[in-house]
Amino acid sequence: TNHCDFTNFLNEVYITNGQDVPFKYDGSSASAMTVPSGLTDAKYNEEFENYLFLGNVVVSGTYHQSRIYWSTIKDTGTWEATKFIDISKDDGQQITRIKKVGDRLVVFKERSIYNVFFTGQNDIPFIVKRSSSPVGCIAPWSIQEAENGLFFLSYDGFYYYDGNNSF
Repeated sequence: TNHCDFTNFLNEVYITNGQDVPFKYDGSSASAMTVPSGLTDAKYNEEFENYLFLGNVVVSGTYHQSRIYWSTIKDTGTWEATKFIDISKDDGQQITRIKKVGDRLVVFKERSIYNVFFTGQNDIPFIVKRSSSPVGCIAPWSIQEAENGLFFLSYDGFYYYDGNNSF
């Protein structure tokens, strides 16, 4: 059994589960999503700044555990194969969830947390910065939003992430 990640965006529900091609539901029927060329599955999805993001993906048979893709603004039917970021690709950690909080998209990994910020520029619309958090998330479905931050389970207990650090 695979957990599903759901995002409501542009009057549709986008669904990923880490095994199947991402799909969407428009209120009456489900269908496969249009995705970047070669992408066959994604574990996580999230809307941020009018873009849809897909994270922890398989592309052309290769697993990219640290990659996030983003759609064209307000258009989940258009993706460019070059619109992606590998977040600390060689650190040996996989993305364990992506969630927005405040003005940032938070990318949880097993032992670290990164923030994606919107720049508003066409050539580089997003930048990634590692947070000050000394821990990451080991249980993707433990993440819960509360009090303008995110609670999550790390390897040594529960933490609260305020967008900069974990306590």
